[in-house]
Amino acid sequence: MSHISTLPITGRCLCGDIKFQITQQPRKMGLCFCRSCQIKSGSDHIAFISVEVDAANIDGPIKWYQAVGDSGKPKRHGFCPNCGTNLFGKPDLWPHILIVYAGALDNPTVYKPAINIWLEDAPAWACVDTNLPKFNKNPG
Repeated sequence: MSHISTLPITGRCLCGDIKFQITQQPRKMGLCFCRSCQIKSGSDHIAFISVEVDAANIDGPIKWYQAVGDSGKPKRHGFCPNCGTNLFGKPDLWPHILIVYAGALDNPTVYKPAINIWLEDAPAWACVDTNLPKFNKNPG
């Protein structure tokens, strides 16, 4: 588990219509290179924090888009309907987990990635942190 020195962790969308606060330590922090994360980030990966759903307080009108995850189960992607900022992921495979995208944090210096996942989908030009443990898929 990765620890952040100061709680709560806060963040927002680009326009400020959605704000969030995380009140417990993250379960994991890492970099995901899956194809879905590449598309929604417009980059080679997305930086994420996974937290317990009940540790997140969200204020604002989130729009959810549902897709099918690699598990074959639904996963939802939460974004701001006004500015389009991607903020959250909710996999049905783990209903107690909320994925928070680290780019939306008010203080990005608290984010400390500890793992690389879905490297089998990473493009050849991906910027992979070779100091972190690497997994071809999601280690669970």
